[in-house]
Amino acid sequence: MKIAKKQRKIPKKVIVLALGLLVVGGAGAFGLYESQKANQVASTDTAARPINSVDYNPPTPDEQKQQEDTKTDVIKKNDDASNPPAQSNISVTISRINQGGKSLPLNVRTIINGTNSGTCTVTLTKSGQPTVTKTFPIIVQATYSTCQQADIAASEFSVDGDWNYSVTAANGSSTSNAATGSVTIAK
Repeated sequence: MKIAKKQRKIPKKVIVLALGLLVVGGAGAFGLYESQKANQVASTDTAARPINSVDYNPPTPDEQKQQEDTKTDVIKKNDDASNPPAQSNISVTISRINQGGKSLPLNVRTIINGTNSGTCTVTLTKSGQPTVTKTFPIIVQATYSTCQQADIAASEFSVDGDWNYSVTAANGSSTSNAATGSVTIAK
């Protein structure tokens, strides 16, 4: 006796789904191929940038002259700035004067106009107490001049309390008017 085998049918939904995925996959592959082909055409159309365009040859005589002229101008400008005329008006502005906390140094921060060198003198007084006087060099910052490291140790002061300050700047025979005020000291 012969046993009949039952035929298995693949559902139509599975066949339609498989064909749909095949069509979508083919369209995606075709799109990828076309975009790669377009990129290759675009990259061959544009000029290739040189790997290194720096000229390492020695400077030409014209370039050397231009460098010397620039150097001379900078030196002249710096000489003019560091040697102000005798009638120069020097001014001192206090940007900050305070003590960061008890027993810490008094920080004196200034902005000085009219000179790029010279000295700052900081004088602190309190009635009945010895006067505290310190001198600091004037230095040039990026955009202004200032008193260099104008910090005064708390141990320099004989007592706590309010002290009157006076800050002046001088360069040669020119001296600024004093910037004055008061500050509280905590030893």
